[in-house]
Amino acid sequence: MSFRYFVKLSLAHNYNCFSVSGLQTRSVHYLSLKCNPSTAGVLSVRKRQSGAGCIQQLNGSQLTNSLTIRHASFGERLTSISESIALSWPVQKCTDSLIWVHEASGLPWWLSIIVSTVVFRSVIVFPFMCYDRRIMHKLINVGPEITSYTDKVAEELKKLVQSGQLKKEKFRATLFRAYKKKSTQIYLDNNVHPGQRVVLIFFQFPFWITMSSSLNNLCVRPYFLNDPLVHNQFFTGGAAWFKDLTIADPYYVMPILFFVSIFSSIKFTELIKNQNRPVNVTETKFERYFMYFLKGWLLVLLGLSTVTPSGCVLYWATSAACGTLHHYLLSFPKVRRICRIPALKNDPKPLDWKRLIASIDKSK
Repeated sequence: MSFRYFVKLSLAHNYNCFSVSGLQTRSVHYLSLKCNPSTAGVLSVRKRQSGAGCIQQLNGSQLTNSLTIRHASFGERLTSISESIALSWPVQKCTDSLIWVHEASGLPWWLSIIVSTVVFRSVIVFPFMCYDRRIMHKLINVGPEITSYTDKVAEELKKLVQSGQLKKEKFRATLFRAYKKKSTQIYLDNNVHPGQRVVLIFFQFPFWITMSSSLNNLCVRPYFLNDPLVHNQFFTGGAAWFKDLTIADPYYVMPILFFVSIFSSIKFTELIKNQNRPVNVTETKFERYFMYFLKGWLLVLLGLSTVTPSGCVLYWATSAACGTLHHYLLSFPKVRRICRIPALKNDPKPLDWKRLIASIDKSK
């Protein structure tokens, strides 16, 4: 049932119904979720299929029966989730903010998206990046103390095993308990914990989803906008080869720019991590697999960018480029001091471009 429903619902509040005016949806499942009219209500539904249209008056019971004939498919459920996100309060406020920036600046939409992305990331996301780098440097600074204590305890436990006072099977468990107790105490004394590093991930991903959904509403879902006429501006709001921001880039230039931006961001992150790592510390399995995950996720996003409206892909590319710039700024010791990021014993110098280029050539 690939119908489009243009719904105009006018019911009294005592019928306990969801009031909808001019709602357009591709999903019957979504319509059944948002509207649950009583038998006293009357719903006007216009169906359009293959260019033919008709208007049909349905009462509440008829509508409920017609919409619950079959269960929603997996694709319709995903559509329902996407539409629920699109109607959420954060997305609506983000959409209003994007429109306000465009109207206040008077810039064309493509440039307004770039400016909004840079401003939002610099004001909202960058402080969380500084917080994450602050936690990372604290963990690096307390690492030698934990390692030294663990080595001493390991030597003492080995002597106990050799003397028969401790069973060999209990060596690792006893050492782990001592390590856990000491590391917890050191973390408390320094007001730091490894779990604090997830704050950036848990904030940055929802922020990315919110911005993407807001731009998707502006590009292809005008029925979710307070002023649907804003959507018309996106047909001519682009520039150069991407005049129409509501369709995917037919020349695939935007996906390539997005790939270059996010790949550079990943390589910058990898290089910074290697520069901050002590000489005697090797890469852990978690770090290695996490980098594999990021590169795999990059391929998924690259595929999506070829079918996503240019307005959204423009945001993705700008966001990745802005993240790369922020990582580069934080590679300077003076910037880290301004952001109150503690110094390391071997405080890394600004990024070595030769090492970066060599690492990129090696990954090809």
